[in-house]
Amino acid sequence: MLTEDHYGFKYKSIAELAQFWRIPVRTLQYRLSRGWNKDIALTFVPRVFDSYWVDPIGEVHSSLKDMCYVWGIPIEDYIRRVHLEKWSSRKALITGSPRLKCFGLYGEPYPSFTALCHNYNADPKLVYGALVNGGTLDAALINGMSDLTDDNVNC
Repeated sequence: MLTEDHYGFKYKSIAELAQFWRIPVRTLQYRLSRGWNKDIALTFVPRVFDSYWVDPIGEVHSSLKDMCYVWGIPIEDYIRRVHLEKWSSRKALITGSPRLKCFGLYGEPYPSFTALCHNYNADPKLVYGALVNGGTLDAALINGMSDLTDDNVNC
């Protein structure tokens, strides 16, 4: 039995038609049995509900579990902090995270959070406080910079 697509091209079977249009045969059969016209049945692409999580430094993660893993926080701690203790997502990830001690503004690694702050001439306590209170890393480092002038630098 010949079957044709919405452009009029003929195929030997529904299976060949589905294979050409790269959709599962059962999906095509289901759509046609529900009264879909061939154009929509062959070309419809279901909307994928991608969920993603964005961390405080703007990195996108595919799941909450992945984000917590990257930041070194157990997911149970994150959920407890955010839902029960009403912390912000940023504060829940940053507080006690080993990830905070790793990377600078442009992804450059540092051995510690203090080393990062000293590289940007910023006070670590001011930067940490700004981050916990919802600031961004770049703003925290820039606002936490010490006033270094030629007069007070000992070289």
